[in-house]
Amino acid sequence: EVASDAPEAIARVVARMAERCDFVFTSGGLGPTHDDMSMLGLALAFDEPLVEDTRFYNMLSSGAWRKPAESSRPAGGDSVSDGTFQMDRQTSDGGKEAARRKMAQLPRTARVEWLDDGNPWPLVSMRNVYILAGMPTAFQRMFQRAAKDGRFDNARRWVAESLWLDADEEEVLEALQETVDEFMFVEIGSYPAVAAEGRRRLNIAFESFDAAAVAAARARLVAALPPGLFVADDD
Repeated sequence: EVASDAPEAIARVVARMAERCDFVFTSGGLGPTHDDMSMLGLALAFDEPLVEDTRFYNMLSSGAWRKPAESSRPAGGDSVSDGTFQMDRQTSDGGKEAARRKMAQLPRTARVEWLDDGNPWPLVSMRNVYILAGMPTAFQRMFQRAAKDGRFDNARRWVAESLWLDADEEEVLEALQETVDEFMFVEIGSYPAVAAEGRRRLNIAFESFDAAAVAAARARLVAALPPGLFVADDD
């Protein structure tokens, strides 16, 4: 899915995709210019502030990003970084400092992985969202570095459960909202029966890639319901 450079637009797309997908990969928007807004969009998606990562800032300041190891060089042999940082030699010292400061700003609880593979660039992720470079060759290289440990293998299957209530939606709004707020990676839907069968008047559906989270969300809602509303499967 394509998002504009507006941080709010990036946040909406990331939040939506993070709930629906095993993994999300963003592409580009990591540089120092005014329209490089991927990190801010990611932070907004998860309601987090941006904070400066000291090690990332020091790497940018040291110039280590200019000297990747042989293993990270392209087939042509030219030395390249991960394609996120291009600094003109004519840029003033103040401009360079501002660029480094901006690029070192990451969501507060982002995971920063410094892989021991000779490439000085870290991998940055937040929950199931990976932030990769926009240049196609750099994007591919960053993905391959992350995938070496098998983390993207054996994707989980979509899991769905439901329960029936002898209730109108208005009677369970509070318990339902509390469950939704607690289990942000479980999609929870409320569906009044078109033609009620006995006490089965309202169906609540739970869906996620995380089977344990689905079961926990279902149990949480059942525990929070007013007495007498839950309809057992054999009822």
